[in-house]
Amino acid sequence: MANGGIIGPVQTVTAASCQAEIITGFNSTGTLTTQPATTEISVLVVAGGGGGGAGGFRTNCAVPVSGASPYTISVGGGGSAGSNGTNSVFNSGGSEGTTMITSTAGGAGGNGGGPVGDAGSAGGSGGGGGSSSTAPETGPTANAGGSGTCGQGNAGGFGQHQPGVAGQQGGGGGAGQTGFNGCIPATPTSGDGGDGSPVTSIFGSAPQPFYGPTNGVYSGGGGGMGCNAGTGGTGGGGNGGCSGGTAGTTNTGGGGGNGASGGPGVVLVKEAAVSIPAQAPGVWDMNTVYE
Repeated sequence: MANGGIIGPVQTVTAASCQAEIITGFNSTGTLTTQPATTEISVLVVAGGGGGGAGGFRTNCAVPVSGASPYTISVGGGGSAGSNGTNSVFNSGGSEGTTMITSTAGGAGGNGGGPVGDAGSAGGSGGGGGSSSTAPETGPTANAGGSGTCGQGNAGGFGQHQPGVAGQQGGGGGAGQTGFNGCIPATPTSGDGGDGSPVTSIFGSAPQPFYGPTNGVYSGGGGGMGCNAGTGGTGGGGNGGCSGGTAGTTNTGGGGGNGASGGPGVVLVKEAAVSIPAQAPGVWDMNTVYE
């Protein structure tokens, strides 16, 4: 009696084990298959930054998953100067029973040319308002910053303009802070981009190999364009410039300095460590044996 005298198959006892924590970073579109014992995950989804405003920033720390099928990850690209970025999506294939998480693309900065600077575009975070030196100062309503998306980012700052004075654009909004307004005192100054938000409380303290150059801070807004240009916000925002700016940092969702392109987004997925107890399958009852 190899089974200790019990009627039924020989039972195999599985020893206790551990499933290690794993964090997977997606800098481009791909698929995720979770480890066998993973039942929920923590997710960061950052959209592509616009030519001004930062890409939308979303975290979720209790997403239910099953390892039965892979999840499609879509990572949004950065928008060119004057354009919004592209959305990023976790589970864009819509696997049954699992949350689809979409982050909204960053908004573009307002145009600095023409008789009147126009408003920034709405987005995950909004682009800064435009400006012109050929129109009278009419206040923030004529060149407002674009609005941000609730829970994902903030509005851009407004631009200013008045005759004979170089127009000053507003800074793009960031995940953690509204963009700063353009200002025309004795020395006209463009608005700084709003700062991004850190994720180190979820994914671990910096440095980490999956964080990139901003060490776990994402979705900084781009600085406003002008000859006293705005500085990009922490988290990948590009600096403004006299006739253009620097691009948002790659895979941070940072907004481009007004007049430059935004940085592509990123998706991070954390599977927590799991202790797997020892397992011993039950024996067959007599009816099962008979059948």
